[in-house]
Amino acid sequence: VLAEFSLDGFIVVGGNGSLTVANELHEQFAFPVVGVPKTIDNDVEGTDVTFGFNTAVQVAVDAIDRLHSTAESHDRVLVVEVMGRHAGWIATYSGLAGGADVILIPEVPFDIDEVCTHLQNRHEKGANFSIVVVAEGVLERALVREVRQRGAQAWTIGEVHGAAHEGGHERQPSSCNLHATNRRNGARISSN
Repeated sequence: VLAEFSLDGFIVVGGNGSLTVANELHEQFAFPVVGVPKTIDNDVEGTDVTFGFNTAVQVAVDAIDRLHSTAESHDRVLVVEVMGRHAGWIATYSGLAGGADVILIPEVPFDIDEVCTHLQNRHEKGANFSIVVVAEGVLERALVREVRQRGAQAWTIGEVHGAAHEGGHERQPSSCNLHATNRRNGARISSN
């Protein structure tokens, strides 16, 4: 069929699904394929950064930035869910760049009791708000329920939907630059 159309190869732009099909086409028919990773999740094996990831992080950081004043003025724990069912790249980068107090990703197991204790300790030490960034692969509703049962006021601030991750505008500095700056200045992810 491919010879009928005089095709020399395919250039496939997409995420895991598209690139998997392209790879199968290559393996089954020895047809030349070039894969271009384009997915906001940044989860294509062998790829450092995919097209769409920086924009997704930027949109999430913008949302987190806007929530800081609301969280502080209302003495709230805000849970922000971002894309990332199997990969926590968006949560990690946006959480670090946006100044989240807790970042939960599917790749790193966590104890909900420890998370809640950490949030309570912050409050007891004078922090009147906390922002928790959660990748969609983490059980966010369980976190909100647990925080509420422990007496803190917690709101779920919806999701930064995929369409929002893919749109938006760039501002300087970009969130990836903020992430790099925070890493240089000693910000770290801790299991404590």
